[in-house]
Amino acid sequence: MTLQAKTTRRTSDIKEAALAEVTAEPTKRLNVEIPARLHRQVKTAAALADTTIVDIVTAALTDYLERQR
Repeated sequence: MTLQAKTTRRTSDIKEAALAEVTAEPTKRLNVEIPARLHRQVKTAAALADTTIVDIVTAALTDYLERQR
């Protein structure tokens, strides 16, 4: 019986995504109360854009802060 290196099934894209996740900037949780209507709208927008609410909120906050400078 010969030992062999385990082959990986991950594609290079998946490897890159995993590496990006591990080396990503640390995050903090932000809990806010928003109107239910606004939550439904952002949830729908995220689904239609194939993105996440986190990505939408992060982009919105970044844009807001850049305009405040």
